[in-house]
Amino acid sequence: MGNAHAQVAPYGVFAVSDGHVILAPANDGLFHKLMGVLGLEHLSTDPRFAANGDRTANAKALDAEIAAATAGWTKQGLLDACHAAGVPAGPINRLDEVFADPQIVARGMRVELGGMAGVRSPFVFSDAELALDRPSPIHGEHG
Repeated sequence: MGNAHAQVAPYGVFAVSDGHVILAPANDGLFHKLMGVLGLEHLSTDPRFAANGDRTANAKALDAEIAAATAGWTKQGLLDACHAAGVPAGPINRLDEVFADPQIVARGMRVELGGMAGVRSPFVFSDAELALDRPSPIHGEHG
């Protein structure tokens, strides 16, 4: 199912004019709020999308409507509008955006191992050293 959800619709990654966002309105109330943000209020009363079970059964059609609407937004514009409405949403960041993220920078999470930039695990345990001296094994490295 990729980034979709087996029991919630809509839920997944949608293109915007400058990238992608993930939308996760996991209940009827959040769905109605998202439709308001996107200017798709008419879908809130469409019988195909009346309840989550209906939306899940008709996810393809619903996702197409949402994708058409999100295409006209910028990533930050849509995220700001969703945040203001209380709709769970997040950015899908390019690597340059990941490495510029204030939390990644503040926590020193960027690593360069084996000539490849990456992000280390965010977990830190007291009295435990992170193994940051070698990259993850490459495909087939250990047989």
